[in-house]
Amino acid sequence: MDNAQFVARYREMVQRHDQGDSASAVEICAAIIADESVPDLDRSLAAVNLATILRTGGAPDEQVEAAYDRGVRLEHRWSRSDARGHKVAWLAEAGRPAEAIRILELLINEPWLQLADRDRMQGNLTRLRAAVPG
Repeated sequence: MDNAQFVARYREMVQRHDQGDSASAVEICAAIIADESVPDLDRSLAAVNLATILRTGGAPDEQVEAAYDRGVRLEHRWSRSDARGHKVAWLAEAGRPAEAIRILELLINEPWLQLADRDRMQGNLTRLRAAVPG
C-alpha cells in the first residue's frame, strides 16, 4: 500500500465511523493493521483507532484492550509509547487505575524517553496513585 492508498483508506474509515457504520470502519482498520506493507507505526495508529471505534461502539473491554495491545506491540520495537499512553488513559477511564499504574511504572524507565515525557508520566502516576483506594 502506498501513501495515497493509505490516506484514502484512512479517510474512508473516518467517514464510515462518522456515518455510524462502525462495522465497516472496524474492517478497514483491521485490514490496515494486517497489511505488512504498511509501516509498523502507521499500523499501530490504526490499532489505537480501532480501539477507539470498538470502545465507542460498546464492544467488550477484551476487544478494546486487544486492539490497544496490538498497537503497543507494533510500536514498541521503534521505541514509541503512543499506544501505551492511549491504553493508560482508557484503563483509567474504565476504572482500572492499578493496571494503568503498572504500565506507567514500566514505561517511565524506558531509556529512550525524554525527560519531559518522564516528568509528564510521573505526574500521571501521582494522579493515578491518588485514585487507588487503600
